[in-house]
Amino acid sequence: MKDMLDRLSQADPNAFATYAKLMRDCNMFIDVRIRPAILQAVLQEAITSRGWLWSLSAEDKGHPLSIAGTPYTCHLWDEDINEMVMDVSGESPAQALLEAYLSAIEVQA
Repeated sequence: MKDMLDRLSQADPNAFATYAKLMRDCNMFIDVRIRPAILQAVLQEAITSRGWLWSLSAEDKGHPLSIAGTPYTCHLWDEDINEMVMDVSGESPAQALLEAYLSAIEVQA
């Protein structure tokens, strides 16, 4: 995940700065399991601020509460449903969102 956060710092410095500030300000109070949720919230805001739409889906592993190790897929597109469609998988919702967001930025560059 560190490599992807490094890529985020280059691709969208504002989103990275927001995430870094939240982690710095709240670090001593945040359970390590909550950090991906904070990243996910920052990414959702960054994606929607660009006018892009997103969705996440999880592969059902047979247990309705199964989360750990469940592959997630992020679908990302712009409001005009143009060619920028990302279907990217990750081991967590935050990882899938981050990879899709970085891929979409790279496509637009």
